[in-house]
Amino acid sequence: MTTPPSGPPPWPPPQPPYWPPFQPPNVPYAPPPWPPTEPAVKKSRTGWLIASVVVVTFLVAGGVLAYFTLLGGPKSAEREISSRATSFAEAVDTDDQRKVLDMMCAEEADELLELDTWDPLGPQSPDPSRKKPITITGVTVRGDVAQAEFTRTDPPLEGALYFLKEDGAWKVCDSVSKQFDDEPN
Repeated sequence: MTTPPSGPPPWPPPQPPYWPPFQPPNVPYAPPPWPPTEPAVKKSRTGWLIASVVVVTFLVAGGVLAYFTLLGGPKSAEREISSRATSFAEAVDTDDQRKVLDMMCAEEADELLELDTWDPLGPQSPDPSRKKPITITGVTVRGDVAQAEFTRTDPPLEGALYFLKEDGAWKVCDSVSKQFDDEPN
């Protein structure tokens, strides 16, 4: 029996091919059998940006619309009282007794109807030429009562009208004035 020679083999073993594994040796380089992938095209984000802005705009507009529709917006009671005070002053100026009566709280409307000088029908047509300018200078709301301060120029006059919320509407009601005694007029 013979023994193999000791030491390393006389030559190194051949190396397996590394690139490409399908390329036969001694043949010029061939392209891969599948088409090369195209570089990713960078997509524009403008469409998403525009869509996002439109959605946010609609949400904000919807919120603002809901705020003003459901809650009446900021200080809606103050605006309503200011409008009612102006309307009441115009009704008094033009002698529109029906309108005056409708704008008063029930307690004071009943007292007014008991007066001998009060004609509930009033003149058949109020006289708009008697209307005088009025400026509402401030409105204070305290729950279901309110005060509207005003000035008039013809004749010069400063004062306040008092309101009570009755059946969901603001009515002129002087009897609530004592709730505003702590404020200077």
